[in-house]
Amino acid sequence: AEHTHDAEPGTVTAYQATPAGQNLFVRTLDEAAFGTSEPAYGSHKIAVGGDFSVVATDVVNDRNIRSRCMGYTLETLNEDGTWSAPVAYEGSTWAGTMDEKVHRITWRWTLEAKLTVAAGAHGSVVCSLPPKDVGWYTLGSAATLTVTADAGWGFAYWSGDVPYANQSDNPLVLAMDAAKAVTPNFQESPAGGQSFVWSGGGEDGNWYNAANWSPNGIPIGGDRVSFPDTAKTDAFEVLIDRN
Repeated sequence: AEHTHDAEPGTVTAYQATPAGQNLFVRTLDEAAFGTSEPAYGSHKIAVGGDFSVVATDVVNDRNIRSRCMGYTLETLNEDGTWSAPVAYEGSTWAGTMDEKVHRITWRWTLEAKLTVAAGAHGSVVCSLPPKDVGWYTLGSAATLTVTADAGWGFAYWSGDVPYANQSDNPLVLAMDAAKAVTPNFQESPAGGQSFVWSGGGEDGNWYNAANWSPNGIPIGGDRVSFPDTAKTDAFEVLIDRN
């Protein structure tokens, strides 16, 4: 007998529930996030008594956004044409020996964004990572990065995909609304700190551009910075808090 059900993303809307018909249906209900399946999404005929396997594969697009398999649900077709209650499983492979029932597997997916943290010289970074693969965060979540400088050095700023207002944050809370790459940068920090004078030589007004300071470098906690007033003969000096 032929049965139909409401059309859903990745589903088959008609199938033949007979011994000679198709008895394995592969689908996903996730429109925005889904990887590949082997056999492919759709309907398939597996010989009764034959061994089979259905495998999901994660997919990473050109923006470093990954569709990761979170597991699957299994259902069997009832005699009245309805599906049994779905049973959830972990993993990305379902394998077994085909019986005389009609089965439906639904892959479950989530979107993740790649975070790349380059190892800056003279310090280290600790990331709050999700429990799965290092470097991948659920899209829309937040990553917390904490920097520790080596002895004699201090954290200066973040470069890369960090908002300007947060480039000196430690720890840094980074919204993972897209794939991002960041690098912690460090500045030598002698006892007593250093003195920097704003020169504006970088011509961009960016605090974190070493060319804007004399001597060339980035002021950090414990340093003294001064800003000459070119319209007058005086200047003012600020001590940067080490905290």
